[in-house]
Amino acid sequence: LGLLADRFNGMAKHLIAARAQLVEANAELENKVEQRTNELAKLNKRLELEMVDKDEFVRAVSHDLGAPVRNITGMANLLIRKHANEMTDEGLRKLERITANASQQSSLIQDLLDLSHIRTRPGSKEPVETESLVREISDSLSFDLEQKEIDLQIISPLPIVVAEHNRLRQVFQNLIDNAIKYMRTDGEKHITIRAEQTDTDATFYIKDTGIGIAQRDMNMVFQVFRRATDGKVHEIPGRGV
Repeated sequence: LGLLADRFNGMAKHLIAARAQLVEANAELENKVEQRTNELAKLNKRLELEMVDKDEFVRAVSHDLGAPVRNITGMANLLIRKHANEMTDEGLRKLERITANASQQSSLIQDLLDLSHIRTRPGSKEPVETESLVREISDSLSFDLEQKEIDLQIISPLPIVVAEHNRLRQVFQNLIDNAIKYMRTDGEKHITIRAEQTDTDATFYIKDTGIGIAQRDMNMVFQVFRRATDGKVHEIPGRGV
């Protein structure tokens, strides 16, 4: 019995020592975690400040670039309107090219501004009737749809979702506009818009019979200012925003 008691006492001492070591290790680990958390918080704060600085820089540069480009467009258009009869065909073509290039630059600058606003200024959310929104957008694009003989079908009902109205409009308008822009020139021409809704989510589908995106380019879909590598894509104006 004495030997057994000694063994139990020895085990108890080992357990007490092991527990003390475990408590010490946990305290050290918690200290390291706290230090790491503080370091990450500082890095995140620095990153946020750098992103704000970058977006402010983009806005400032875009704004400063916009004025002279608009001035170039205005002056070129004025020359065309007032002095077209006095110019040679070559001079007129060059002015028209200047106007077209300046207009593209203005659009690019506006895209940069829009992108900056989207990333830094979230708007207020509200219930949006997506079906009426999509029909409104399709009406605004009716000329392009008729010109390219595209049948756009909206499969009712489309759900009401809580979102930023203007951002949601941009999403649908970009997708429908791209479906029109990259539609094939022969065969059937369809755009179909539908949705599936659960208790918590709404999934929208915009399906078209256009030229599509090659599998090798799928990883670039959400990269800004990147376009597909297909030669047909580069025949169509666009910037990959």
